[in-house]
Amino acid sequence: MERAGINCSSLFGQDRRRKDCHPERKILHFSDSAICHDKRMNQSYITYEIEVILYVMILKNVCSIESMQEMIEDFNEDDCVKNIYKILRLEEKEYLPHYVTINECLSRLDTTELEKIRKGMVYNLIRKKSFDESKFLGSYWLVIVDATQLFCFRKRHCEHCLTKTMNKGTEEEKTIYYHQVLEAKIVLGDDLVISIATEFIENETENVSKQDCERTSFKRLAESLKRMYPIMPICLLGDSLYACEPIFEVCRKNKWEFLIRYKDGSIPTLAEEYEEIKGMGETEEEVVESGL
Repeated sequence: MERAGINCSSLFGQDRRRKDCHPERKILHFSDSAICHDKRMNQSYITYEIEVILYVMILKNVCSIESMQEMIEDFNEDDCVKNIYKILRLEEKEYLPHYVTINECLSRLDTTELEKIRKGMVYNLIRKKSFDESKFLGSYWLVIVDATQLFCFRKRHCEHCLTKTMNKGTEEEKTIYYHQVLEAKIVLGDDLVISIATEFIENETENVSKQDCERTSFKRLAESLKRMYPIMPICLLGDSLYACEPIFEVCRKNKWEFLIRYKDGSIPTLAEEYEEIKGMGETEEEVVESGL
């Protein structure tokens, strides 16, 4: 069975209720012949296709379900199980996989396999030209880059945590530990954006001299974006954090246009140049068009 150009039929998820059922862990790929099972009480093992594993997680997020336990309780209704298998065009099973199954499968799954699915979906959308009207000036795909905080902890979660110390040097001093991710999202309409590239903002080790940051991770994100979509005409959208020469250089190197929000004080020389252009009587529309 083909899904977005990727052969997904050979990977299965596994749910094991007993510790002695755990096989040796290995990284899974969609091309692997490895299978996993879900053993429910005295029943025989149940095998699950990767489509089911991934689709259940997608539905969890679409439905804004916060916990895995809640997801299992809500989705394992008879009608829901039937509808999911019908949508996926797979042979119906009595249950959907337990969250232990899903977590185990995702923890062993090579993330590049998921990136291939996303890339295939985006390629199909672009080839069908269904969203060509969303192109900027009729030529460029608008791609938004922005960071989002995923988790925040009072204690260190792992060696890759970012840290921030507040009220330093006072009795109220405290340090928080958090994780962020940088996303590139293509704009397909006024209310529709789709993720096309992801880069985690994280420290390599616990005792780094300089923490990872959004600008540094952008360089890695840009490399991935260019590798996956080498000829896509892109106009990058970013906030004032991206108003700096290193970011402009990356865009020029990749032959991307860019629209960056300007904040007073970001680049004084740029502000002076803008005021000069403005003093020459150029309209805002003329300035934008000449820049592209």
